Amino acid sequence: MARIDETGAYGVETNNEDGHKIHYHFSIYGFIYTESLYFTRDHKTMCWDLPNIWKIGVRLQRACSSKNISCHLTVKRIDTSSRKVRVSSTVRFYNVQLQQLDRVLSFPMMEVRSQHEVQRTSDPVLTPIEMSSLLGQELKVRVSLNVTHCHRIGQRYDPVTSLNARMEKIFFPK
Repeated sequence: MARIDETGAYGVETNNEDGHKIHYHFSIYGFIYTESLYFTRDHKTMCWDLPNIWKIGVRLQRACSSKNISCHLTVKRIDTSSRKVRVSSTVRFYNVQLQQLDRVLSFPMMEVRSQHEVQRTSDPVLTPIEMSSLLGQELKVRVSLNVTHCHRIGQRYDPVTSLNARMEKIFFPK
């Protein structure tokens, strides 16, 4: 039976001058025994100016005929703000030794409004030969989201304000 180990699948967010980078890491075990798996998370950025909320979904699907594994990435902005931000995303695959596998699924930086959804598919991301080379059938996945232009033009990154936003999110969740 295939399963996703989500123990480390919390969003790790870093702030920079013009936005936020969010990373999710998770492991998949025994994928050869199932047809599809789906990972989804909602993430609210800890932005002091324009917090935005994202729904991130990754679906891995095995083709019946070729046994290749495809990956479908969905990123949707689900907050209600009318301001545009820019976003890009990447999905990378690793073996148990954390060596990156060849294929990467991504979309380039683009403007996104509230309720806008971006979808990308890569077929294949893994072939049966690549899957058989994974020790213990463990596949590690890293999903990255890069959000920019959420701060006002000319506004400088302030680590104290950023820390306050993080503390509010932790101690006073909405």
